[in-house]
Amino acid sequence: MTEEAKRILIASESPLLTTSSSQQTRRLARHLASQGHEVFVMAFNHQGEDFFHPEGWIMTAGGSNFGATPLNGVSGVSVLDREINRIQPNVVYTDMPLWAMSPLVQTCNRFKVPLVSYISQRGLPISRKYIELLSMIHTPVFQSPATYAGFEDLVKRYNSKGTAVIQEHRTPFLDRYLEEEIATIPFTPDTRFTMLKDEQVKEIKASMGLPNWDYTFISVGRNQNHRQYPRLLEAFKQMVYDKGEASNIGMIIHSGNPQDTEGVGFNLISLVEQMGLAKHIAFSDQSCNVLEGLSVDDMVKLYNIADCFVSASSAFSKESTLKEALACGLPVIVADSHITTQHKKLTKVKIATQILGRDEILYNIVDESALKTAMAKTMLIKRKNKKSNNNNEEKDVMCEALEAVLLKAIGQPHPNGNNSVIQQ
Repeated sequence: MTEEAKRILIASESPLLTTSSSQQTRRLARHLASQGHEVFVMAFNHQGEDFFHPEGWIMTAGGSNFGATPLNGVSGVSVLDREINRIQPNVVYTDMPLWAMSPLVQTCNRFKVPLVSYISQRGLPISRKYIELLSMIHTPVFQSPATYAGFEDLVKRYNSKGTAVIQEHRTPFLDRYLEEEIATIPFTPDTRFTMLKDEQVKEIKASMGLPNWDYTFISVGRNQNHRQYPRLLEAFKQMVYDKGEASNIGMIIHSGNPQDTEGVGFNLISLVEQMGLAKHIAFSDQSCNVLEGLSVDDMVKLYNIADCFVSASSAFSKESTLKEALACGLPVIVADSHITTQHKKLTKVKIATQILGRDEILYNIVDESALKTAMAKTMLIKRKNKKSNNNNEEKDVMCEALEAVLLKAIGQPHPNGNNSVIQQ
């Protein structure tokens, strides 16, 4: 590293969990520490004491309510205030969603510490209720071209001279982005996602005790409504029924909570039974605790024992699972939900309709018949010369790009004057 070492605070979900965002945080913390920076991770689900992790970063407690909890009941002083004042970082990084960021943005601006926000959003458009919050972020960076396109549309419509039909909705808050250059750093898979050798795959299959299916699909994604697992199962059921009694195809579902004990998705185990698919479906989850999950190494094994990745998800944030599957050499079938990844092994399935969700987001509902057809067609393609498609096996290009943005933000004045109060 040629740059002078800096003190960097990461405000995020705990990097010790196995969720996608947690693993992303851990990758960045590990990378920054390897470059000589002093790295603190303020984890919002860690309530214990500070400790030094062997990978070179320090875990600190973020409190509840995304750090906005009053410190010892004292009004106006939060856990965020304490940590930023105590750590004195040169720059703060977060990948929290927009709806959770307000306390962090205001605290960083109050302490005049630059905040780099790595923004993703599940679905489009971006709601205009985030206009003022977005104007307050020191350095926004977008995780996908689709989310950035949604941001550009927001700026075009709601800047002070924008195209919004209602004139009162146009504000000066977004005017800074008419001239300011905003980076897009697409998510890239962990460098460990790659193709395993045939001998390894055979050993993994034997150890897992899976049925000896002729062809295996895999679907990965937390069991939530937008994942649309019932539509995926319906398409899969029609394909199984079309092939009749001799059908010997299967699907592995890694959903984190197949019984939906949290009430945010579907009881997939019950649905599988109702559809008569019990001998064709295997769930990888060991419990209903979505925070337990699988390690990166175990996920690599899971992708490699499958023949094709498929998802009916109505919205994606950073397209992480499909990129991981491609990195492991699998063909990928997904609903055409603002997908920006381009690859010859990627098939986008047409949308049947859209549903308006919370925060004005339009969710794209896949055409089940088209999904079934795409799955059946992919099965006919022989898996020859299977090759890893991971384009960052030598280095973590995503983390290197984020490090460059963090270093550039240090010492730069806030484009919007460090305002820390959101007007009501």
